[in-house]
Amino acid sequence: MPQIAEIDQLSQTALSSLTRAEATVRRRLAADLEREGLSSSGFAVLMVLSGNGGELELRQLRERLGTSKANATEVVTTLESRGLVGRFRLAHDRRAASVRMST
Repeated sequence: MPQIAEIDQLSQTALSSLTRAEATVRRRLAADLEREGLSSSGFAVLMVLSGNGGELELRQLRERLGTSKANATEVVTTLESRGLVGRFRLAHDRRAASVRMST
């Protein structure tokens, strides 16, 4: 049966390996996104929309991303200018907007 010190060392080694792997994945994703001209924030918006049927009220999108109104608006505006999303006023509340992925 392994000793406590051996288990601790295995745990430290596993944690170190996971941390290195996570950093590698982040670097590669960032490089791929940059090559496509997409920020990590833009990618996050597209992923949240994708996971919600392709459309979400802007307020709900901000809440799910944990971002400010100004930041969400800026990211959505950038995605909109690239033709990746569209922004629409809600029929039941003309002050609110919905964001929909483009097809």
